[in-house]
Amino acid sequence: MIGIVILGEERNKGYAQQGLKLLCQKAKEDGLKVICNLISSDRKSAIYIHEKLGFVKLNDKSTQNDVFLKKRL
Repeated sequence: MIGIVILGEERNKGYAQQGLKLLCQKAKEDGLKVICNLISSDRKSAIYIHEKLGFVKLNDKSTQNDVFLKKRL
C-alpha cells in the first residue's frame, strides 16, 4: 500500500500528487510493470489524485468501504 500523509496546512499544494508521481516513476525505473493501491472509499481526494495520474478503479476488487486502484507503468 501507498501511504501519503500531508499536514493540514500543507494540503492543496500538489505535494501528494508530486510524491505519487515520483513513486510511480521510481517503480517503473526499478522494473515494476504494475502498481496498485487500496484506498478507503471516504478518501475522495486520494482517489482523485490516483485517477488523475492514470490509476483505474477495479470494481471487481473494490468493496463498499475500499476502492482498489491499479496503474500499468
